[in-house]
Amino acid sequence: MGGGVAAQHPGVDAAMPAATLADALLAQHAVAVAELDLAAQRVRRLSPALAALLGGGADSAAARQLLLLCGPQATRLGAAATVQLRCADEHFVPVHIARLDTGPAQVLLLVSVTAADAAAADAAERYRDIYDNVTEGIYRASIDGRQLAANPALVRLNGYTTEAEMLAAIADIAKEWYVDPQRRAEFVCQMQAHGRVDNFVSEVYRHRTRERIWVSENARVVRDRSTGAPLYFEGSIRDVTETVRRLQVEERLRTVVATIADGVLTTDAAQLIRSANPAAVRMFGWSGEAALLGQPIACLLADAPPADTGAERRLLGRRHDGGLLVLDVTVAEAVEHGGPMHIYVLRDATERLRRESGLHEAKEAAERANRAKSDFLAVMSHELRTPLNAVIGMTGLLLEGALEAPARRQAETLRHAADHLLMLINDVLDFSKLDAGRVEMEQLPFDLDSVVNGVLDLLAARAHAKGLEVCAYVPPSLPMLLGDAGRLGQVLINLVGNAIKFTEQGAVSIEVSRTAGAGAVALTFEVRDSGIGIAAQHLPLLFQAFSQADSSVTRRFGGTGLGLAICARLVAGMGGTIGVASTPGQGSTFTFTVRLAEAAGSRPAALRLDGVRVLVVDDNAVNRSIFVRQITARGGAAEAVADPAAALAVLRGDAGYDAVLIDQAMPQTDGLALAQRLRGEPRLATLRLVLAASSAVGAPAPAAASLFDMVLSKPVPVDGLVRALRGAGGRRRGVVRVGGPADQARHGRALRLLVAEDNAINQVVIRAMIERLGHVVEMVGNGSAAVAAVRSGAEYDAVLMDVMMPELDGIEATRLIRALPAPRGRVPVFGLTAHVGAEEHAMFRAAGMDAVLAKPIGAKALAAALAPLTQQVAA
Repeated sequence: MGGGVAAQHPGVDAAMPAATLADALLAQHAVAVAELDLAAQRVRRLSPALAALLGGGADSAAARQLLLLCGPQATRLGAAATVQLRCADEHFVPVHIARLDTGPAQVLLLVSVTAADAAAADAAERYRDIYDNVTEGIYRASIDGRQLAANPALVRLNGYTTEAEMLAAIADIAKEWYVDPQRRAEFVCQMQAHGRVDNFVSEVYRHRTRERIWVSENARVVRDRSTGAPLYFEGSIRDVTETVRRLQVEERLRTVVATIADGVLTTDAAQLIRSANPAAVRMFGWSGEAALLGQPIACLLADAPPADTGAERRLLGRRHDGGLLVLDVTVAEAVEHGGPMHIYVLRDATERLRRESGLHEAKEAAERANRAKSDFLAVMSHELRTPLNAVIGMTGLLLEGALEAPARRQAETLRHAADHLLMLINDVLDFSKLDAGRVEMEQLPFDLDSVVNGVLDLLAARAHAKGLEVCAYVPPSLPMLLGDAGRLGQVLINLVGNAIKFTEQGAVSIEVSRTAGAGAVALTFEVRDSGIGIAAQHLPLLFQAFSQADSSVTRRFGGTGLGLAICARLVAGMGGTIGVASTPGQGSTFTFTVRLAEAAGSRPAALRLDGVRVLVVDDNAVNRSIFVRQITARGGAAEAVADPAAALAVLRGDAGYDAVLIDQAMPQTDGLALAQRLRGEPRLATLRLVLAASSAVGAPAPAAASLFDMVLSKPVPVDGLVRALRGAGGRRRGVVRVGGPADQARHGRALRLLVAEDNAINQVVIRAMIERLGHVVEMVGNGSAAVAAVRSGAEYDAVLMDVMMPELDGIEATRLIRALPAPRGRVPVFGLTAHVGAEEHAMFRAAGMDAVLAKPIGAKALAAALAPLTQQVAA
């Protein structure tokens, strides 16, 4: 551009006034001219030639780039510069640009295309192609931090689709792009100091989505060629997020390997050590990692290195000083620089083995102590229960005889003390076994009705002696259950026994309900009483071992304080929880839940009372509620009244009743008097009358009992109640007594029994019990004598075998009997034992015993055990 503008553009007079010159130049179609307003930083006008060259008007992005070329130090007219102009279609054109000042802040730019040859044009085209398609971002940015240009790769990196969209969105690079704006200041500082930056790594935002990424920048300052003034920054950007994150992971791994307590070694294909962490260096006693590098791995292992990878192996290691250590070694295989690499992870197991050995010895010592404790408990159980068997048995025999009143009171006191002592022994032994974790829950099918009725039968006499009613409600729809019926009964016996102990008047009841539960039968039991209640501050202590409500209660009622703790552990063993709600003076409600499986097979269909309407007459509200629920659950209709007067009024006014269930003991008018009134009225005489009598009151005399169609003993099993009421509509006279303990009368011929018992007092007791039942007994003193007696050919209907005896115990004696040929080897054997645990009983049955009777043995329990044999020989 050495000839000046006038020389290059004929027809332009340099001496012409500025305004006229500008108008003339802008009117020329062959001259590329731009008029700029530097104060407003805008392009005012473009000549047609320049607009055509750039591909846009004065307000286009291509035109605005001309403003960058007109700073105060820009090239003056007559000293034109050569630059690359970016056109609207993204290609670059090499041009000469000269500046002509036409007024304050008013400039004309004269642009002429250079006479570059075809090679220069091709180079420009190639540059444009690279600019558009390179995978790295390329940008141009102002010194003060505005984005001026960006190639498609940088546009995509920032989450946009067009350059214009991105340039409009980013106003301040430092604040909007860098995660740490201070990083931009460091970038500018390096650019000012060195004119360029290389591999400047920063964390930035993917501008549109605000996703955080890492980039590496290479950039330079573009300066005015004539003055050296900085014009703008241009550079390239590469996404290095994956590389940075991988390096961060590797750094964390290096930190972990350097700080962990396990030794880590790597070896190459020749099994030479390539690296060792500080733990490995210390483990083997070397001076440092450098001393280990290049050494064969075999120098550290007294055993051969493991050939397999993945599995942990225990090997002997060799320290640098020759000492040995036990190692747990795991080997992994990897590839490094194209070759195989093995990674050894080594853990010094020497100290752990020492600790494990100590723990093993401690465990064995604890197990020995536990076995000694269990053996001691077994011996104590036997030694305590053996004399108790004699005491309870003898007092039972005395009470069955004819005693004068003072002697009977003394015998009853003795029996009560013996029963209390037995309860204490049972609590201590049960808690000891639970504490030692030796109690396992059986999984056998059972009927819940039978369990609940058995509990009530067992405790009814104690309740009736205090004038209390005991009753229960069990839903009739329950299936046969699978679980430990004995342990469930133990919980109920403890809770109901406690309720009776702490209740002076009223009733004790058990109510069972079923709640929803997937895959199991979830049951809730509520044991209610009307007793003294428990203060709120004492409730949290109830289920702790050796705890009771308070010392005054302890002195009044006694006990070990273990019963509820045992209940809590047993309930937990059945998958449930236990709790209590109580108000002093108003009674208590103990609630517990269990989860039991449903036994295979269906339960027999329950007896029904469909179409039967019953009036219940009972002064106790709990009894009335239970009886009504039992009757309606079996399909009947029931109403209840509290006294005979109300019953007469209802029956005289309503002829629709089929039966009347009458309590025997009621104030003012008892059940017998009500029955007499009903039988005396012709319209009511045909009603079916059922009497519910408690053991404390006693059964009515035969003459009085003839007033009733059926006499039931409380607590009344629901099936017995249904059978008693089902005859309604076809009245059957004559008394049949059901419910309560069975009367084991002598039926058919007497049994011939062999008893093996080494204790002389117990021999006397069990002989008396058996003979009172009408059977014949032969007594021997040890297991050897029992086996000899059976082998001799004597025909016994059953053998009662004590478990612990001298010379030959009952377990081995039973095995020898079972080894005899039939029929001698098939004689029924009943074990007699002071061991009460289910696991011991299972062991005795496994030895061949048909049943196991726990000492002390009561007359009723013995009669019940022999009853099936009695019926069998009678048949």
